[in-house]
Amino acid sequence: MKLSKLTEKQMKLLLEILNKGSVTSATQKTYWRYAFYLNITSLNDMGLVEQKGTEANNRKIWKLTEKGVKIATYLKKIEESL
Repeated sequence: MKLSKLTEKQMKLLLEILNKGSVTSATQKTYWRYAFYLNITSLNDMGLVEQKGTEANNRKIWKLTEKGVKIATYLKKIEESL
């Protein structure tokens, strides 16, 4: 995977998931709802996030995969050094 495949907002979402542990469409603050679904699907296709169950209201819970944690950790280190 090339870093250029990730948009700035997708990187922001990865960092948000890293900080929170998991997100749903309602708990994340990066995207409007429809855009969230498009982008979380893209991140899922890249192997960076995975669904880890659903809430009582059927909202999907998304967490970082091992690969996603690695990428998000690198992004956090880069962000901190700038």
